[in-house]
Amino acid sequence: MKHKVVDHIDEQYELNEYASLKEVLEWLDRINFRHLYQPLYRTDQETIIKCYHGESLLAAVELLYGVNTTEPEYLSKSANLYPLASYTLSPRSLILNYESWTPTLRDLVTFSPYSIANSNLRLLFICYQLLKTIFFVHHHGLSTGPLQLTDIHITERYWIQIRLRFNACLATLEVQSLDDDNYYTHQRNSTQSTITDLQPSKYQQKLTTHTNNPFVQAYTDEPQLQISFSTSLLLESSLLANSPVYHVEQRYLTYCTTLFDIPELIKQWQLGRISNFDYLLILNALAGRKFNHPDKHPILPWITDFTTSCTNLRDLTKSKYRLNKGDAQLDLTYNYYYVQSSSATAGNLTAHHLCEYLSSITYYVYKARRMSKSILCENVRSSWVPNEYPSSITRLVEWTPEECIPEFFYDSTIFQSIHDDLDDLHIPNWCTSTDEFVEKHRQLLESREVSAELHFWIDLVFGYKLTGEHAIEAKNVCLSLVDHHENIRDNGIVQLFLTPHPARFRTHTTPITSSSLISTTSSSSFKSNPVIAQSSRASSDINSEQTKQT
Repeated sequence: MKHKVVDHIDEQYELNEYASLKEVLEWLDRINFRHLYQPLYRTDQETIIKCYHGESLLAAVELLYGVNTTEPEYLSKSANLYPLASYTLSPRSLILNYESWTPTLRDLVTFSPYSIANSNLRLLFICYQLLKTIFFVHHHGLSTGPLQLTDIHITERYWIQIRLRFNACLATLEVQSLDDDNYYTHQRNSTQSTITDLQPSKYQQKLTTHTNNPFVQAYTDEPQLQISFSTSLLLESSLLANSPVYHVEQRYLTYCTTLFDIPELIKQWQLGRISNFDYLLILNALAGRKFNHPDKHPILPWITDFTTSCTNLRDLTKSKYRLNKGDAQLDLTYNYYYVQSSSATAGNLTAHHLCEYLSSITYYVYKARRMSKSILCENVRSSWVPNEYPSSITRLVEWTPEECIPEFFYDSTIFQSIHDDLDDLHIPNWCTSTDEFVEKHRQLLESREVSAELHFWIDLVFGYKLTGEHAIEAKNVCLSLVDHHENIRDNGIVQLFLTPHPARFRTHTTPITSSSLISTTSSSSFKSNPVIAQSSRASSDINSEQTKQT
């Protein structure tokens, strides 16, 4: 028996009696949308709304946040919209300045899953707030757009606050671009222009602003709290367009927002179609790590002690923590906490070997040459003692029990000191410049010898050796994965794989030789994106490679 439903707007859709719940819900959603929503606006389909895109964005902000310049403060009409401190509108962008960030729902499910694992009440409370906020936005004639977990912030008491993507709030507009450099700024206690100053006839005039505006200083000091929306169709070229730093970090942002087919991704890496460098960056992105965040900056393995250019490679079957501390000390640490956790007064003590693979202190030490003294004194040690920071990359590897950061593979400026009393980070004597060092270091990461063991390191940092008996055997039990914490965190170690990671095929790697480690890497190699939108015949190639290996 079949039920036929005629869609008067488009085509016919059929729903049979064996349809799954998912198919029924999708059918219901489609029919409700087409039969109820679209007919209401059928008579207005020929109407084109003409306005400046920047003004539309500004109107959406002021409508949702209930801005009133006659009052000393303004708050959102909905407590579940993220607090907005101030904003600046120019013909090119709308810049929103928020209060300090709180963890997001992505952080909650990634780093603190036990906080909602056994509490349906908390889940229902989150869903209720989300639905109320969506209703509030829709009631004002706007759309929430494609909300993501990273757009929904959450407090320790499970109150959520949504950071809207205002470009997605608007209906389809006929965008008109402006060529002048005027801008409009509004902030709390502002005595500047009111909303009525933004009429189309006045918007193209020169708008006044204070050059000593404290808001301008605020958002330049804390760019991570700044969100910018384009108000123009013209894209300006970046001054950093030719910088490898720019291209690597922009590519990483793409990885953070891409939905990967994990089995296909692994096959591409095995066949050499994705470099070791990019594959490790993708794993970091999947684990929720972010550049320039001290508590969750991306990590890569230290692969050598740098005493020579092509020998003394690190044993990647053991963690850097284990190599530095030794088995005896790690056993002592684990046994101590194991005994303490068994006692009645143990509290929250849990047996473990290590807490993290990259601490915030180590992050600042790695970047000491590029950080201001005030930041280093606040995060490393209260007094400024230049001699306390490792003087060379060789000494740095020997000193730290934690993993490397990607910058040592592509950013030569990380070695250059901005301090008069702190020398540049010295490079090995087999390199003549920092540019040559990062090129050779990158080539070493892609070599056959490192590729042959890289999957062992992945097992330790992202894989099955993070939990269970395998973690105990590898002396790799991580505290954040075994303490079952319920407090909401925005950083930690994430397990991506539950089974051993496959190795890379040997035929798609290059062995280490002194002649191969030459300065052949050009800046264009940092611009390519070998992962996104890549088509392949991976399955058949995998079978042929496995035949060769056997």
